[in-house]
Amino acid sequence: MNRLKLPRAAGQRPVVRVVLPAGPLTRHESDFYAGLSKLEAYGCEVRWDDSRVDDDWRGYLSGPDFKRLEEVCSAFTEPDVDIVWCGRGGSGCNRIADPLLQYAKTLTVPKCLIGFSDVTALLNPLCQTLGWVAFHGPVITSLAKGDINTDIDEILNVLRGEQTELILPVPFQRPALRGRLLGGNLTVLASMIGTPTAPRPAADTIWLLEDVGESPYRIDRAFDQLKRAGLFKDACAIWLGDLGLPDQESEMQMAAQIREDAPCPVLLNAPAGHRANLSPLPLGATVELCRGRLRAQHPWVAR
Repeated sequence: MNRLKLPRAAGQRPVVRVVLPAGPLTRHESDFYAGLSKLEAYGCEVRWDDSRVDDDWRGYLSGPDFKRLEEVCSAFTEPDVDIVWCGRGGSGCNRIADPLLQYAKTLTVPKCLIGFSDVTALLNPLCQTLGWVAFHGPVITSLAKGDINTDIDEILNVLRGEQTELILPVPFQRPALRGRLLGGNLTVLASMIGTPTAPRPAADTIWLLEDVGESPYRIDRAFDQLKRAGLFKDACAIWLGDLGLPDQESEMQMAAQIREDAPCPVLLNAPAGHRANLSPLPLGATVELCRGRLRAQHPWVAR
């Protein structure tokens, strides 16, 4: 692993640059504007290019690759920006992951980057290849949704460096476990195998997994692909969030199947996914999971 590179801590009234590296805002406008309003209500200065609301390339991307790449790279170097916050997921981050990683190698200090779902394709290579700490957490369109629980005070406290412990929604009934947190969307991780930004096996890693909109057999196939690629062979645990299945019985059945197939312990109830709890989880950081808490083993941001 490269030497850890912590993002600069956000200020008390953070400047947020919103980027759209994946899907378009078409049919998501109301959730997007509600999310922006929520951040502003918490004292953030929110910046975004309002011409992007109508960008729709190929019907499922928020613009051509060069435009989405340029937007994220520019946000990383915009002088007074504290947080680079992804507007939504969808699809397309894999298409810009290689050049973004090459650009990010030139940066001395990262910025706080937060997103999840398709943004997994950017978060993991930045953390695993460059040593960044980045945050698996809600996109802008998630912030005001009724079926996703987010605590914006908690998110901002984490990004300011004022909070280095998260209270988990369901306590663990097992001994404390320590490892480097990586992962995110299961299907996206599987789609990265064989590419320059693919996730790599690493000792003492806790692999976070979540998903949405996939049938059980597709989840099984994606998990098996990662397992056969050796991703979990040296892991200390797999930590499952919400897998997006229709009901709790289906979720538990899939968790049982993954536990049966996994070469390492499988933990449940990660606050990650497209429903229920979605917390700011520090990918790239070494953490301890103990009972009902996720505890830092080092700072997550540089204050």
